[in-house]
Order: sequence, then structure tokens, then C-alpha cells
Amino acid sequence: MESDPPAIVETVRVEVDVAHVQALSHTEQFDVAEYVVVRRDTPLPVQLLSKAAVEVEKVVLTHTSGNEVRVDAVYKGTSGEVELALPVTTPIGVYQLTLCGRAEERTFQAQLKQKVFVLFNAWSKNDSAFIDGDEVRQEYVLKSDCRLYVGDLTGMPWNLALYRPDTLRAIALLLSASSLKFQQLADPIHVSRDLSGLVNEKVVEGRWDSTYAGGRSPTFWRGSGQILQQYYNSHGSAVKYGQCWVYSGVFLTVLRVLGLPSRSITNFNSAHDTNRNRTVDQYYNDKGEEVEYLSTGKDTIWNFHCWNEIYIGRPDLHPGFEGWQVVDATPQEESPHGGGYCTGPTSLKAVKEGHSVNYDTDFVIAEVNADVKKYMLEDGAPRLFQVDTSTVGKDISTKAVGSDQRVDVTDSYKYPDGSDQERNALYSNYKELVESNYELSFHVPLVSHTPGSDIALEVHTTNTGGKRPVEVVGHVTCSAVMYTGKILKGVDKRVVQQRVSPKATEVIKMGAGERIFTEFPGERAYLMFDILLAHSGGTQVFEHKVYVGPTAPRMEVTLSPSSRLGLGEEAKVTIQFTNPLPFKMEAVSLNVENDNLLHEDLVHEIGDIGANATIYYNFNVIGLKIGTFRLVVGLGSDHVQLVTGEAEVMVTGGREGTDGPVSMMQLIMAGGGKEPQESLSIMDSITGVDLNTTANRRAHQTDRYDSGGLIVRRGRPITFFLLLGRSLPSGTKFTSRATFNLGTRSLSKKHHSFQLDASSVVEGNKIRIELSTPSDAPIGRCFGAQYHYGTQGAQYHYGTQGAQYHFVWYYVVLTLDRGGHVMVVEKNIDIILLFNPWCNADACHYRGSAGDLDEYILSTVGHLWTGTAESSCGRPWQHSQFMKDTLEVSLSLLDQMKESSFDPVKVSQYFAARVTSRDGHGILMNSGSGDYSRGKSPHSWVGSAQVLSEYRKSRSPVKYGQSWVASGLLTTLLRSIGIPTRSVTIYGSACSSVGKDIVQYFTEDGREVPSPTSVWPFHVLNEVYIARDDLPKGFGGWQVLDSSPQQEGERGTRGLPLGPAPQLAVKRGLGMRHNAERISGLANGLVRCYLIHGDKSLTLADVDPSLVGKKVCTKAVGMANRGGVAPHDITVDYKDGSSRAPLSSTTELTLSLGVADDVVIGNSLPVKATLTNVATGSVQCKVLLTGQASAHPGDHGRVLRCSLNQSVVLEAGQVKELELSVEPGDYLWNTGGEGFLKFVAMAVVNEGGATKGCLVTSRSVRVKTPDIAIDIPTGALHLYKPAVVKVKFANTLGRRLTNGTFHLFGGGHVLDTEQSVGPVSPWSLTEAILETVPLKKGQFHVVVRFTSDQLGDLIGHMQLEVLD
Repeated sequence: MESDPPAIVETVRVEVDVAHVQALSHTEQFDVAEYVVVRRDTPLPVQLLSKAAVEVEKVVLTHTSGNEVRVDAVYKGTSGEVELALPVTTPIGVYQLTLCGRAEERTFQAQLKQKVFVLFNAWSKNDSAFIDGDEVRQEYVLKSDCRLYVGDLTGMPWNLALYRPDTLRAIALLLSASSLKFQQLADPIHVSRDLSGLVNEKVVEGRWDSTYAGGRSPTFWRGSGQILQQYYNSHGSAVKYGQCWVYSGVFLTVLRVLGLPSRSITNFNSAHDTNRNRTVDQYYNDKGEEVEYLSTGKDTIWNFHCWNEIYIGRPDLHPGFEGWQVVDATPQEESPHGGGYCTGPTSLKAVKEGHSVNYDTDFVIAEVNADVKKYMLEDGAPRLFQVDTSTVGKDISTKAVGSDQRVDVTDSYKYPDGSDQERNALYSNYKELVESNYELSFHVPLVSHTPGSDIALEVHTTNTGGKRPVEVVGHVTCSAVMYTGKILKGVDKRVVQQRVSPKATEVIKMGAGERIFTEFPGERAYLMFDILLAHSGGTQVFEHKVYVGPTAPRMEVTLSPSSRLGLGEEAKVTIQFTNPLPFKMEAVSLNVENDNLLHEDLVHEIGDIGANATIYYNFNVIGLKIGTFRLVVGLGSDHVQLVTGEAEVMVTGGREGTDGPVSMMQLIMAGGGKEPQESLSIMDSITGVDLNTTANRRAHQTDRYDSGGLIVRRGRPITFFLLLGRSLPSGTKFTSRATFNLGTRSLSKKHHSFQLDASSVVEGNKIRIELSTPSDAPIGRCFGAQYHYGTQGAQYHYGTQGAQYHFVWYYVVLTLDRGGHVMVVEKNIDIILLFNPWCNADACHYRGSAGDLDEYILSTVGHLWTGTAESSCGRPWQHSQFMKDTLEVSLSLLDQMKESSFDPVKVSQYFAARVTSRDGHGILMNSGSGDYSRGKSPHSWVGSAQVLSEYRKSRSPVKYGQSWVASGLLTTLLRSIGIPTRSVTIYGSACSSVGKDIVQYFTEDGREVPSPTSVWPFHVLNEVYIARDDLPKGFGGWQVLDSSPQQEGERGTRGLPLGPAPQLAVKRGLGMRHNAERISGLANGLVRCYLIHGDKSLTLADVDPSLVGKKVCTKAVGMANRGGVAPHDITVDYKDGSSRAPLSSTTELTLSLGVADDVVIGNSLPVKATLTNVATGSVQCKVLLTGQASAHPGDHGRVLRCSLNQSVVLEAGQVKELELSVEPGDYLWNTGGEGFLKFVAMAVVNEGGATKGCLVTSRSVRVKTPDIAIDIPTGALHLYKPAVVKVKFANTLGRRLTNGTFHLFGGGHVLDTEQSVGPVSPWSLTEAILETVPLKKGQFHVVVRFTSDQLGDLIGHMQLEVLD
């Protein structure tokens, strides 16, 4: 008999003394409420609390993956203490601890309320992560700060934030993303290798193109805390942006938290060997330019590269390869050992000895010891002219144990350059490749940069031959480069031609101004001098590169009254920095990260610092924990990066710590470094701000938005006023600057900042400010517009003469330039910034007729064309782009964008991806099943307002839509943010996931076989008008964008949008970005029809180019006339006009299909197939005529009940007509409303019992619902006066309609209303009176919809005008 399952006995609880347990594991500094942090192979004592005697039978740790670890336990009787022993093989990660046993003769199951976070154990000799020495473990496992050597040997302090609560939570989240098997989590080899890829892929987004919009420049960060906190708070979204030192710092935090002894390493002159041959191959042309020659890519040498080392055992390798191992979270190439982009662990011993063992050894060997082989391309063929064996792998550096000193570990990676051991380690059989007995010697003295001075290079050329003069020719090139060697800008190039006398030395000089370092916002640029000189009469060639990096200026950090604090005591921190440049530093920001001295990170946007000016910045710190801590302050700007100051702060025992955030005290800007002595009383006279909203919105054509506040378009002036409590001298002018922060106010979600100049002047008791946002500014919610003002002259004197006064609105800074003192007040200003198609410099500038923007931006009335090419149907669509819900959805999407919102290409693509998404996060859920029972039919929507309002309420995809609904929504959303947009319909739209052409298969009985390719009666997509600066000239203008693609996008995921692709590229079928060629296939292509025989063989029936792209149309510009709207045909913009003749497998017959363009539901439909014998003799054939009914494009539908199958013999010249009558009963069972009937006629020519040829032709017929007629008996509508709308329709269904309701939608111009009607008899005329009230003036479309149980939605519409 089976025993009863464990029952939870409420009187048995399990608790743990967290402080005691974590002290046993050396994890006492972790303080995370939901976790007990322990190291494996360490005792874990817990306490069982029970009123009865307890017997523990089983202890289980259940991992978050669901796997279990059985734990040995010793129960100490009445004390209730249970000592658990975690096996040394326990996989790391998060567990639930459960104790099972018996109490009071009942089974119990008690769970620890906290989760147990298990780490590697560097203190246990049984653990493969063991490292000997307390001081070493203190440094490499427990220490929460380090130094990163970023471009020089001074070392930049980095806050690892090991013990910040969100750090541990972020690492738990990261581990949940691992694909490792459970047991692999016990092995530091697998864990470190997997994490090297995960940190790169999941935690930090790398960027090396000097464009950091939408995030922070890599030089902004001074620690891992902010990054991991943002990663955790965003539920796993990668933080923007990082480069190798950021990856190394973050990875070091992850490794140490997990218990792996680890350190950061910097390799100077680090090689990137793309083809893994342990050499860097460089190729030069006769102009002295380095060029790419091999198809594997260009080998490069980075100024420096940062990675990490971990100290672990290597049981997978021979003895001797354990110890320090390289792991790199900036993998530059895909690993040949599997695992994608990851590097390591790579044994240092294997690297030094040149052994190719797991993992990635050859790549690391090349990074630290590659030979640089230099080739001259002569007639396209390379000639080796120089081998440099000592350039790569210099000053390999890490921080010393127990101090901030740098330790050179180069000898751990390689033997001395040039030694036999080093040569043999690099090559098993090395030899000198280039002779070195030459007449010339070259010497380049060391070049360095001193802040405030230019850079000078000298090249000394000496003729050592002593017999004859030597002619030297070549080039010296100066470029601005990234630390990876990527060229940012050419600076100077000099052609060298000099004569060097015997035993003489000639000097070549070249210089560059230090301002070149500041020309690349957010990027730490270097100067590269590339010297290529040659003996004009011999074979000697000399090439040498010299890199000069900017020297970061000093920043002083001092504490008062002392750097020694008691617990809970505060100290004032003063930061002093002098701009060493002869021009102002712009967009200066301050970043302070410390978990032991600040309640929260401090980030402040300072603004600009004038040439040679000094700033002082004060804030408070507080002793939150006992110990000695490093306070690291980072200062960065568009011009100078990696300015860092630091101070050591000791916190001793004292009064209890205080709660609440540490606030910023004051910001002081002064000339000469002296603090002003007097404050300014003028701050008390500023009473508020007038945003001049009405005038600004009228000027920016945003006055129709329902949302309140200041809504403006970029690239156009904005005028507002500061209100003063008293008058100042009129005409006083100020120099001004504004800083806009884009996105939410949370630091971790902040998107972008930009600055601009403004003009300001006093007008009595207010200051008028006029500024223009850049025409390429990111759009969205701008908060914290910071304004800086400086007076011209000294028109008034309040406080200190010449002082500068600084006022802060909520993230809004005002500066009155009078000399030195700063005061801070807080208010709140928000601005919504949109694209500006009226601005010539905006990427959305519309270059057609200015009046067209009334349609493509301002018009709220649209028409979406559905049906067939022969019977098109213009569905009215209320865009409601000025509705509050619409703008809120658009702004929310902009907030969620991972890329900056300044580029309408990226914005439109992102919006298209979010309109219809298959991952549950889109606005609209498309359905092709025909079953709409869980939502609304796509036919029921008449405008975007309904969909967006429902989406905002539910925050889940609205059910259901199809291509025309998605297109209408996208037009609405993009118009709401200022992108000219229109909906476009392609009739005869090709749907293929396997190529451009369509292949259709038919059985011998005439049935079409479903296939991955088909031709839809119609498909609705969008066009956006954008200048395409990213493409060659001529491809701007209308861009095609498909939010509900019929096939996969370029990234291989069905449902991702196609486009935006230039209309011209679509027409020409060009393979441009964003799937231009695939979009071209929607309107251009062939239809190939095959007959499937019984033996599965195929016969090509015919090829017809006329079925795809029959017509492409959009709504014409302008309001609709009372009689309706005609489509504007733009087929010529999609098709190149070249005609391709149909191909046929037989020339003996012609086959045509005659059928009406449409049929009103409930009516009969005759279908006629006509065969003509054009041969000279008789032809025997079988004719098949079949049909199928479908509810929407792309639905294969179901076969009609009626069909025709007849054998005929046609004499020469004979014409034969075969007719099929389709009755309502044949299709009503499948189509209860709008839909399609597709008819296929096939003629199979037989000769001698075998198939000789086959013809196939098809036609689609639109099934129409009855139209609703609308009438206004009074003939006019007047604002706020009740009005009557008369509606009627004829029931053609032949069935009784029940639960009928008329719905009236006015798009906000009139009150929406509805009216139920009684049962509607077959073939009867139904009328109703709808009462409404006009709410807005102007022209608009009213839409009336009728719903019932039996018939699909009926639609009627009419253009109306509301008068005063």
C-alpha cells in the first residue's frame, strides 16, 4: 500500500540565521532579503521550529530549472538545529530548500521562505574554483572595486558593486537565460564560457560606430552597478552601450559574485586575427593606404583590449594547464569550438607554450603574440616587405593584490619577444622571412599628448651606408581612429621625397591640433600616424604606426570636514575640474556610483564648461556601512571622456545610519576657481513659466491634438516666457542654452539628451525665450528642458558683481551669466516633440505639393481599398490621429524603442513591428481562421479609435484584424507623430515564402492543392515619405512598409515588418535593405501552374504574369465628394511596365473564364468557360470548372458544392462554351458576409491516352454585402444641435436577420450612437432613424455599420459637414 503524500504541518517551520550562515560562507556582505547566499561545500545550519518532536527524513534543494539536489543532513534532536552539507558538486544558482519528515505522527514538508543562492567556493580545496591565500581571495573574490587600464597605464577605478542587491538579482536573471544543462552549472569551465557570451548578448549592447543615441556612451560608465541594475529593472533588456572595458568590468562583477577568482586584464597593441593563422596581415597600395585584401576580412591591431582571467582547475586538459584562464565577454569572432560568440576559458600556460587546446587558444595567442606581416600590392599581387615580431602584446596589465599598483603580466602570456622559446611557441618551425641588411635606418621618437597642446610627430631617417646619397620616398598619413583601429576621419597626408646624405639624418615632421580628439561626440578618439617609406632605388620598405591618445585632465575630489566618517554621518564632497581646452566643453555630465556612501547613484547634467573655466560641484555622502571605500566620480562630455576623480573614505562605528536619499547640495561655476561670497535674490522673483501653448501649437500645426500641454515639431522655433514677480530693465539679453532629455524620467530608462542654443530678452516682468529644436532631434516626450541664460553686459546688479546665477526647474536648468554663484529651485516642464514634414532639413520633409500634407498628415478621413481589381471596395476609415489615446500609444511606443527615435526609418519600422505582432506584444492580433468568436471580426472596425482605446484599456493585442486594419492603424500612428503616411492596396498580391514567383498545383479533378505560395485578391500595406540618407541618391521619397507581411522578413521571423523600402527599388526589384526585393515580389512575378498526375509527376500548364500586381492604388489627395471616393492608381510606381507574354504548355487551345466582377450576397452567379480550338485539326480535352469560397485574402477556403467536369472534342476553329450556375446555397454555407469566390477553369489536352498539355485560368469574384444608404433629412448639421440620420438597406440574404443593430461612428465630430431593429425579413427593405449631436466643426465622414447574427457587417458612409 502506498504511503500518503507529505502533508504540510503548520506547526513546523524552517528558519535560518542569515548573518551566521553567510559568515560561514564568506558571503556576509550580501544583504538581499529574498536570498540566503552560501558557497557549496560549506555547512548550512537551519533551525526547525516545532512544538512536537520532529524527525527529518529528506532534505532537497530544488533548482529554478526544476532539478533537485539531495543534501545530507544532521539533525541535532531537541535543539531543532539541522546542519546541512552542500555537496561540492552542487550546480550554482537559485534553489528552494525543502525539509521533509514526520511530526506528531504526520508527514510534513517545510520550506525556507528565502531562496538559497549557491556559489562556487574558492576557500574549498575540493572545489575547482579553489585559490590559495586569504589576501589573494580577498582581492580576487571579495573586493568590490578594481582598476581598468583603458588606453593607458594609469588605471581607471571601477566600482564592481558586488554587494548591491540588484546585482545579485541581475545575475540570477542572467543565469535563467543560460542554455547550459543543470549539471554543467557545477563546472566553472562551462559556466564561465557560457557567461562570456551571455554578458555580451544579454547584459550590455556593444557599439563601435561612434553613434550612441538612445543610450549612454561607453565612456560614461564608472561601474557595474548602474548597468546591472538597469538590466534587472528592464527585465533583461541589454543596456546601451559598452565597449571592451565595460564588458570586462561587468563580467568581473558577475564572476566574483558567483565565487570565481577573477581579475581584469588589458593587452596593449592587441591583435585581431580574422583567419586564425597567428599573424596580422597588412596590405598596402602604392598610395601608402592600408587596404583589405583577403576575403576573410581585415586583420587589425587594437590600441588595447580588455578581457578577464579566472583561476580554476582544468580537469579536461593535461596537468599543468590549470590556474589562470582567459575569458572574454567581448568575443571578436565566433568560437571554432561551438557556443557562438564566446571566448575561453583559455589556459595561460597553453597560450605561452603555443599549444592549440580548448578553448580558443589560437585566437588568444594571436592577440598577445602575432607577427605583423606587411605586404605591398604590386600589380594586384602581394609582396612581403616587413615582418614585425615585437609590436603585438605590450604591457599586459592588471591590478596588484592589496594595492592600486599596476602589475605587468606579459611574461605569463609569452616568452620575451625574439627569443627562441617565443619563436618556437608561435611557430613550430620558424625562420626569418625578410632580410634586414639595409642602408637606411628609421627611428620614431615617443609621441605623447599634454592637455592644452598640439601633437607633434618626428620621423628620423638615417643613411647608414656611408657611400652614396639615398632617395627616400613614401607617405605619412594622419587619421583619427577608434581604439579598435577603425578610421573616423582623415586628418592629414604628406608625400615624402627626400635625399639623405651618407651618415646623415633627415627629419620628417607632422603635427595635429588636439581639437581633433574632441570632434567625435561620446567617442575617445586617437591619432594614428601611418608611416610608409621606401628606398627609391632598392627593395627596402619601412612601415610603422604611431598611436597617440588624449590624456584625460585631472579632477580633484575632496571631502570636508574629513574623509573619515562615523556610521550614519555625512560629509560634503567638492569636485573641482578645470577645462584645459581653449574652447568650451559641451554636454558635460557627472556620474557617481557607490553603494556604501550613497543611497542612490548620482547623475547630473552640468551643461557646458567654458574655455579654461573651472567648475565646483558639491554633494553629500553618508556612511552607510563600516569599512574603507573608494568614491569614484566620472565626468564626461562630447569633447573629453574618461575624466575620473577618486577619494578614499573610511567609515567607522558611530551613530545609526539615516534613511532617505542623499540630495545634491549646489552647483558652483566660477572663473579662477573661487567660490562667490554672496547669493542672488533674483531667484525669488521668478514665479513661473508660460509655455505659450496656444500660439506655439498653432504655429506648429499641432492645435488639433486632444492632448494638453506643449506639442511641437522639431526644426521650428518655440517661444515661451519666464514670469517674474517684478519688472527688470527691458531689452536685457541673455546667452541661452537648453538641454532636452527624451523618454521617461527614470535614469535607467532615459533615452537621449540633446542641447541647443536659444535667444532670450527681458520684456518687462517676463523673459521671452525663443529656441529651435534640431531638425534631427529625437522625437517623443521631452522632459527636463534645461535652459542656460547669460546676460550681455551688466545692466543690473543683484548680489556679487559678475556672478553667474543658475536656476533649476525639474531637470530644467536656467543660468544667468553674472559670474559665479548658483541657486537651485524645482519646477516641471514637459514637451512632446514630433517629426516636421514642413521643415526642409527634417528627414520627413515632404517634397511634393505642400497641400498634400493636408492629406498625409492632417486628414483624419481615409479610405482602405479592398475587394478585387475588377470590383474594388473603398472602406472608409476614421484615423483619429489627434485623439488622446492615439498620441499616448505612439509616445508609449517611442519610449519602448531600443534605438533612438531621431530616425524615421527606424521609427516607422518599429511601429510596423508593434502594430501586428505574433509574440503577444502587438496592438492588433491578425487572424486568418475566420473564427472571430473570441473577439471582433476585422470587418467590424471602421477606424483606429476603437482599436487603440481597447488596446490602452487591456494592454493586450486587440482581436482581430487583417491587413487593411493593420494598415489603417499604422497610418494613424505614424501621422500622429508627423511622418507622411498613406495606405496602399496591391490587387493580386503575391504571397510566397520560397521565392518571387508563385507556384500553384492542381489535381486531375481540377482541385487546387494548398501550397506555400498563392495570389491574394488584395493586400493592404503602407507608404511613408522619408529622405533616405542611408541609401544612394534618388531613393528617397515614398517608402513601402508592410506591417502584416505575407511572408518572412529579412531577419527570418514571420510577422516582422517588410520595409521601409524605396518605391523605386521595389519597382526595379533591387536587392536593397529592408526587403525591397521581397516587397517587389508582391506586385511583380509570374504564376506557374502545374498539373499533378496520379503517379505524382507534374506537367507545367502555363505561366501567367497578369495575375500578380493587377493594380496598385491609394486614396487620392483631398476630401471625398458626396458620391464617393475613387482610388488613385499608382501601379506605374510599382511595376516597370515591361510586359512578359504568358507561356503555355499547349498552343492548340485558348481558354477564358467569363464571370461577373462581383455578386451581392444571396444572388445567383453564372460562370462560363470558353474554349477555342486554334489548331488545324481536332482536339480532345477534358474541361474542369471548380470554385471555392473564402472569407478573406489568403484563405484557401472550402470547395463549392457545384462543379463541372466534361470531356469535349473540338474541331478546327470550333468555339465551345460551358456554363456553371452558382446558386446562393452553393456558397452561403461558407460566406456569411463579405468574401471571395475563386473559380478555376482547366482544360487537359489528351492524345493517345496521355496528357499532351494543360491550360489553367482563374478569376476571383467579390461577394458584396448590401450597401447602407444614409440621408440627412435637414440637409445640414449644426454644432451642438440634435440631428437625425436616416439609414436603410435591403436584405438580399434570403434569410431572416435577428438581433440587428445600426451603429453610427462620427470619429469625434458627432456623437456615436446605435439603434436596434426588429427581425428583418428576407428580401425586405429596413429603415431606421439614428439621433446624434454634432461635436466639432468641419468636414468628416460618418460611418454606419449594421450587425446581425446571420449576416456579416454591412457598411455605409457619407461625407458631411458640421456648421456653426
